[in-house]
Amino acid sequence: MMRFFIVVALFLVVSIIQMAFFTSLPEPFSLTPFLLVVSVYLIQRFGFSLIGWWIVFQGFILDFYHLSSVPFEFFSYSATAVIAVFASRSLFSNRSFYGVLGAIVTTLLSLSVFELLITIVLITFHSSQVQFSVLFMFVIWRTILAAAFLFLIYPFTEKILKLGWIVDYKSTFSR
Repeated sequence: MMRFFIVVALFLVVSIIQMAFFTSLPEPFSLTPFLLVVSVYLIQRFGFSLIGWWIVFQGFILDFYHLSSVPFEFFSYSATAVIAVFASRSLFSNRSFYGVLGAIVTTLLSLSVFELLITIVLITFHSSQVQFSVLFMFVIWRTILAAAFLFLIYPFTEKILKLGWIVDYKSTFSR
């Protein structure tokens, strides 16, 4: 039961940082997918599959409060969570920065593909116009900022882990 409360508290902290801090930054920096990067990092580096639910709940929050530019984010984030867990466990190694970066880029590109598919379906049935160049630049900025953010946090977290500050993380997050 304690594990559940720790995971929920960490999700709330990361989600609040994403929605309160990063979205208040100027235009390109507000596109930083903080929660997605942290979630995929924890799934990839430590094997915490339970953290995949963070991505699903993020999609639910975005849909519930209408905070995203694409509707039905719950479905795209749910599919992205499955791909994040698969990419972290089966495609990329968790032993290096590049493995974590590959899992994050794969997750972000899959999220972008799902958002694009939802946009195309909506355009087909509602005949609205969408500027795909804006969507494309959004994807590029989001991927660049995710890689830059990972580049900043990866050495810091590795140093903390080598110092032994996180003692028993396996019993807290994994099943």
